[in-house]
Amino acid sequence: MNLKPLALLGGMLLAGCNDESMVLHFQDSAGSSGTGLNTTKQELIDNALTANQINPQSLRWRVDPQDEHLVYMKELQPLSDSQRMALHRVFDQIVQARVASTLDIEVNLDIPAQALKELSAAQRQQVDALPQPLIINLALEPKVLTMALMPKGGDVMGDVMQEVNSEVSCQLQARPVEPFPAGVTALWKSFLDDADQISVEVGEQSYPARYRFRDAQLQSQVQSGELRLMTTSPLIVQLGFAELGKHRLYSKFPLQHRASALIRECENKASTLPRPLSFHVGDGLDRLESVTYKNVQ
Repeated sequence: MNLKPLALLGGMLLAGCNDESMVLHFQDSAGSSGTGLNTTKQELIDNALTANQINPQSLRWRVDPQDEHLVYMKELQPLSDSQRMALHRVFDQIVQARVASTLDIEVNLDIPAQALKELSAAQRQQVDALPQPLIINLALEPKVLTMALMPKGGDVMGDVMQEVNSEVSCQLQARPVEPFPAGVTALWKSFLDDADQISVEVGEQSYPARYRFRDAQLQSQVQSGELRLMTTSPLIVQLGFAELGKHRLYSKFPLQHRASALIRECENKASTLPRPLSFHVGDGLDRLESVTYKNVQ
């Protein structure tokens, strides 16, 4: 007795999917099929629609139940041609900006003049053969790090449950993508050097160098101190982007009672980072990787 209504409902759902005219593919999870788009993405989309004279209630957004990176859009009320073009432009501009962005670093050899004179003929030939600058691509890890700087040994009592004042900060990490440019076998960091100083290894020889971000805005933020540059060895670039101040944490106990709140605070701050970092971390619209338009019959 209930077979007909169920069959009709299935047909209605299928037809509804066929009416969806846009598919967004995000790098991160966009929400869930049960609860819909996550709050941040929904608010940003609604704001963009309103700014383009489009009623947010005229569109429906549906998260794919099998893949939470996919979001489908259906027009509940037909848009005008100009509104549809404005809607497409919102997402097209994000994808285009992502493609144009870079996390590459420029590595320039920084060999003192006297040291350069003292190189052997073979070493000088090796140095001259390297492209200048060396272009190294960095892959930014999406995980936001919440780091606590504990007092050193003598300042900490032996009890694992002893609480101490710890400086807490938020960081991102990026690693070089191999293979490196021809001739370069490794990149290293000396802890005695400045954050932007590294060693370029070519075979058995190592040469001092400095690096900078190719993205002008990113490099400007580093120079202004808005982003704190730290480097470890082998080369990992760490970007500190927020200081959470001092917090009472257990000196040695691995489980921290305030950890969840501090981690959440770092994640929230990461969502406000500017481009190009916003293409890789946070839950904003910049996590959009591609958009597909479908011809609706």
